[in-house]
Amino acid sequence: MQEVQFIDQSAVLAQICQDWAKKPWLALDTEFIREKTYYPQLCLVQIGDTDQAVCIDTLAIEDLSPLWELLGQTHMLKVLHSASQDLEIFWHQTGQLPSPLFDTQIAASLMGLGDQISYAKLVDSLLNVQLDKSHTRTDWAKRPLDQGQLRYAADDVIYLARAYERLHDQLARAGRLDWLSEDFIALAHGKNYAPAPEAVWQRLKNLSQLRSRGELAIAQMLSAWREKTAMQANRPRRWILADEIIIDCARRPPKNSQALAQIRGLKPEQVERHGAAILAAISEAQAMPEQARPRLPERRHLTPAQESKVDVAMALLRHQAEHHGISTAGIASRKDVEQWVLGDAQSRLGHGWRHALAGSTIEQWLNGETSVRSTPTGLLIG
Repeated sequence: MQEVQFIDQSAVLAQICQDWAKKPWLALDTEFIREKTYYPQLCLVQIGDTDQAVCIDTLAIEDLSPLWELLGQTHMLKVLHSASQDLEIFWHQTGQLPSPLFDTQIAASLMGLGDQISYAKLVDSLLNVQLDKSHTRTDWAKRPLDQGQLRYAADDVIYLARAYERLHDQLARAGRLDWLSEDFIALAHGKNYAPAPEAVWQRLKNLSQLRSRGELAIAQMLSAWREKTAMQANRPRRWILADEIIIDCARRPPKNSQALAQIRGLKPEQVERHGAAILAAISEAQAMPEQARPRLPERRHLTPAQESKVDVAMALLRHQAEHHGISTAGIASRKDVEQWVLGDAQSRLGHGWRHALAGSTIEQWLNGETSVRSTPTGLLIG
């Protein structure tokens, strides 16, 4: 069994990071809690390869700069699985992102293992190992951590390292190793992880219930206020104001604290603590000029002829995905296909390996350069 080293002292961390900086790549994972905070509380960072694994106690060590410097080494590939949450943590901690990256979840879709495969299923599929799930609900902020918890955390990089090597070899043999460069570069864009209070209204539940731009303006203003308040207090946004309450305020704007208190789900203590700020945000939205108020993204309404073309293009996409042993969703969504059929260059099918694999096939059919025929065994493109 691979040895696991637990580090909770600054001097040991500095030395281990110097040693790891000599390696060409490392597997990387985190353990955190977020139930009662806006920002995730980083509790543990795991790094490993096929020879060793290290669990770093980020709560015990005040100076984590050697770790951040290690993850900033551009000669070293950082391997993660479903990296977005980990990257959000690193962005919050340092304002920087590890780079270059390799996400095994994205890579797995290129080898026919399915779209958005879980880590446990990836390890089972590639290594025939069933991971222990007994510590899934661990409170990682509690100390001390026992050996079972540390082994569980370390397994996240021990088997990730082995899975990476297996995926790397498979991608190389299939000639697909470079296909994911654009995906991994996009994954490391800081804009994906920086809070954007003015834009969060677009993710509200039941946003479609709002009809007018005036209602949307209130939803936008209240959402931005809630986001900033949650960030400042480091509390979950739902603790500040639930989505349902924002929608109700937008549909039937309260004019005073008495009317505000009548909104279903809004607690008296919330009215007392935030009532004035909520009413001020509503008033500010109502004073917003019409041309400055937000709009819902316009829904694309396809003609029957365009719908038919999209249906054929989807069939071509599925054909290409099956032919190359890749999940359809891993290549493109129906929205991507609609964009491509309508000539939108922003479609993912217009770039990189997706264009080479499927976008060009659809494009040639749209331009009349190829035909599609049905055969007993599937589609025939020629």
